[in-house]
Amino acid sequence: MKEYILALAGVILLSAVVAVIAPGGRMGKFVSGITKLLPLFVLVAPLVGLIKGEAPTFEAGGDIAEDVSYFETCQKMLEREDVAAVKLLVSEFSLRCDAVSERDDAPPFARKKISVAVQTEGIIDADEHIHILTEIKEAVEDAFGCPAEVS
Repeated sequence: MKEYILALAGVILLSAVVAVIAPGGRMGKFVSGITKLLPLFVLVAPLVGLIKGEAPTFEAGGDIAEDVSYFETCQKMLEREDVAAVKLLVSEFSLRCDAVSERDDAPPFARKKISVAVQTEGIIDADEHIHILTEIKEAVEDAFGCPAEVS
């Protein structure tokens, strides 16, 4: 395909140059007419191949590789968004926490697990602490649809 486009561009440029330097008489009109027909022939050449039953081939310029650094950046950005959302969710319980989100290495980067480490400041009774951790775990699992680990 690239060669076809280059050939077409080359013929058009050549026609333009010849039209500029062609003489003005009858010979100039003849040369100008011929150079106007050349791009038409180049455009029609693939159709002749189709009529003969030859399929056009479009070759790739090489192997297409995945952009691994882009995937890694996307994964890290999504993990940061998860952590921010978990911290916001835990703040509803008036607690501070540290959170880590684990995602798959390949697109669409599905969540594997979210770990939340609640800081126990402000929790008075041990029984209340267990109850709050259970509520946080349920809230995180409901919000993100993946397993949660709360400690």
